Amino acid sequence: KRPAHFEVDYHPEALVVLPVRGADETLADCVHALVQQSYTNFRVRVIFDSPTDPGWEIVEQVLGRYPAAPVEMMQLAEARPTCSLKCSAVFEATADLGDAEIVAFIDSDIAPDTNWLAELVAPLANPEVVVSHGNRWYLPADDGWGSLVRYFWNAAAVATMYFWGMPWGGTLAVKRELLEETDIRQRWLRAGCEDVPLGSVARSAGKKVCFVPGLIMRDREAISLKGCFPFLDRQLLWARLYHPLCWWASNVWQVIIAGAMSVALLCIVVGIWQGNFAAVAVGLLAAALPNLVSMVLVSWMEKTLLPGVQGPISRSPLRALVAIAMTNIAMLRVVFVSLLTRSIEWRGITYRIAGPWQVKMAAYRPYEPSLQGPAEPEPKPTEVSATV
Repeated sequence: KRPAHFEVDYHPEALVVLPVRGADETLADCVHALVQQSYTNFRVRVIFDSPTDPGWEIVEQVLGRYPAAPVEMMQLAEARPTCSLKCSAVFEATADLGDAEIVAFIDSDIAPDTNWLAELVAPLANPEVVVSHGNRWYLPADDGWGSLVRYFWNAAAVATMYFWGMPWGGTLAVKRELLEETDIRQRWLRAGCEDVPLGSVARSAGKKVCFVPGLIMRDREAISLKGCFPFLDRQLLWARLYHPLCWWASNVWQVIIAGAMSVALLCIVVGIWQGNFAAVAVGLLAAALPNLVSMVLVSWMEKTLLPGVQGPISRSPLRALVAIAMTNIAMLRVVFVSLLTRSIEWRGITYRIAGPWQVKMAAYRPYEPSLQGPAEPEPKPTEVSATV
């Protein structure tokens, strides 16, 4: 159990919303951790789009150990064709707030520690703050190229999201007033993601979004290079649709870096072909320098946000350096794809996207266990991970 980063006497009633589609490996740990929160005035609402979802049984098994836990399981009444399933879920889950003054959201692949909710709610004691959030930090157990590319992309994304005030839905809390006094819930009915629009709505209302550094959630999931690209495409698409200023500012710079990297590599190839070793040396220096700077910055961020953690850089610096170069070049492809993308697949559902508020679900189908790994991970009642 970590000490809370914010020690304030602010404990309004909170509703924690957990949308579930599929049996994430950490789902059991997530539910187990939620019912053991140190926060004393909260309840949990778990929402599934289908009772046949493989996650349903997992949640029931965990709750069987806690018969008095303030947890409600509910089924999505309507899989709306005009938004993503997650947006449908958060819309319905926030329809009846009861006496809750705070609504917190968590993803099913997050296993928080027991102070998670207390830390998340604390910044909302400030009357000017209506949204608080954490972020994820990938710490892949393997050093595969896909895992490394996502790791370095995400490190840059954490800094970008902080600078531009973009909240992350995996660990997020909002004040009731934002849900009731703005049109955010109606926007969800036409949106692809639920979190990025929240930041814009909060700022339009003259309020603030607060990032909580203590809520950097570790994710050790591995991913292949092939699987990494659809994930990155989707993330950049949401940014382009719902925070275009951030998308343009960050990705114009990314294109410049990737373009410079490509020119440097071309110099190396041409220099080798022509036997011009001076050109090769210049190309190597030009290619290595920005990647070395990036590696130092990511290492510094990791040590600052997650002290004591041994990430990919410390395990294999040379492989990490190559992965940074791969990430910079790969992002050139991802940026242009996100400009052209009009269709994505997310957890087995295809969405057609004509604009920020023009999202169409091609066809609904319940989640199939075959689309995911082990369907029933064992809960760990004696040990709760600080983060995932």
